[in-house]
Amino acid sequence: PRSRLRPRPGLVRSRTGTLQCRAGATPGETRGPMRGIRLRAAGAAAALAFLVLAAGVGDRPARAGFDEGAAALSRGDWATALKELEPLAQAGNATAQFDLGTMYRRGDGVAQDYAAARHWFELAAAQKVPEAEVALGDLSARGQGEAKNLATAADWYRKAAAHGDTRAMNNLGAMASNGDGMTADPAEALTWFR
Repeated sequence: PRSRLRPRPGLVRSRTGTLQCRAGATPGETRGPMRGIRLRAAGAAAALAFLVLAAGVGDRPARAGFDEGAAALSRGDWATALKELEPLAQAGNATAQFDLGTMYRRGDGVAQDYAAARHWFELAAAQKVPEAEVALGDLSARGQGEAKNLATAADWYRKAAAHGDTRAMNNLGAMASNGDGMTADPAEALTWFR
């Protein structure tokens, strides 16, 4: 049985009895319980679009120098890489911090300086960059820039392994197998090697 209630203006009842918008209906004619939901959804979408655009605008200047710096690194143009990456690293770009740390560790275009390398790696590691955590573990394991400390190296490798770095997992497996910086534990070594 069909309802005797008349549909709201702008709505028509279909053959199956459901309400549909009449062709050419104005927005004011289709008011109803869904209007508030539609307005809230539109407002949320507009706010999300604004946030995405605002975040993208802030990212552009930092990205501009990074692409040039990365390209300079790949072709061995150390002066350009340093010029492009250093301001980004100082501004907090974790990848630029790691790249600068690598330059100082190797002496690529700068005097080899393990203390400076450690500084940049620590800043990148604070932002959970696993490659920086591995690099800090390597510096500690080799005694570069500080006294050799295998226990500290193992701590850095554990952090990197927790972030999924397979090199750190392999290093931990070798350390657990040999008892370097930790108690020798073949079972633990096996879990790291898997």
